[in-house]
Amino acid sequence: MRRRIGGPTPPRSTSSGSHDVSRASGPQEQLYRAHQSLENIKLLRVDFGQLMFGTPLWHWYIKEKWKTSPFKVLHISDALRLVVVWKYGGLYLDLDVVVFQSLSNLRNTTSTDNGINVATALLAFDPGHPLLENTIQDYATNYAPKEFAKNGPLLLMKNFKKMCGVSKVDEVRLSNVSKCDVHVLPMEAAYPIPYERWNEYFNSHTTPNETAFNSSLLIHVWNKLSSGGKVMIGQNSLYETAMKKHCPTVYQYAKNCDHV
Repeated sequence: MRRRIGGPTPPRSTSSGSHDVSRASGPQEQLYRAHQSLENIKLLRVDFGQLMFGTPLWHWYIKEKWKTSPFKVLHISDALRLVVVWKYGGLYLDLDVVVFQSLSNLRNTTSTDNGINVATALLAFDPGHPLLENTIQDYATNYAPKEFAKNGPLLLMKNFKKMCGVSKVDEVRLSNVSKCDVHVLPMEAAYPIPYERWNEYFNSHTTPNETAFNSSLLIHVWNKLSSGGKVMIGQNSLYETAMKKHCPTVYQYAKNCDHV
């Protein structure tokens, strides 16, 4: 049994109840109905205090230094993904991905978006994995509220290098032998288009290209860079083609709204 980190009793939730999305109208109602039709998607309300309690990040959370950060939403996201997968095990994915194949066989796996560093858009680990535990403890000790990425991918990479004894991820991936029980997917598995060419996902094409990502398990579409744009239905972009094939219900919702 994992030892709890000392501290006061976790706070009770002060939520006044969940928002009744079934009463939404317009596009929100359409999205709600699309969600209701997908049996493999469940939306849960998370109590951060309850989740952090008993983990190395409990004291970090209650001290609330993260609230002073200009990147507090990002930093909470960085912390939550590490804690949830470390505590319960399983698979974490960013929201800005389209999944092409089953990921159920991934175990103690992350990915790289450049062949040098690990990325945190995909984390599939057993509960209590030492890489995540070391990273969480490092997060609590060396949290940098003013730094954008230091508490996320860079922190995981720092602990990956220390634990695996390498300077870049391809030293582990290309050796076919993981000395630290961590597997790293190659770029083409999740990041076939690198961030500096993110707009290639959204360029229009005369005809759909359905073979562009045959070597990929999923695609990550770089939401930080792409979120300000719109995907126009019918332009046969790589993203639209992928959504149409692999996320037909959500694609139909977007089609009804004329654009994404």
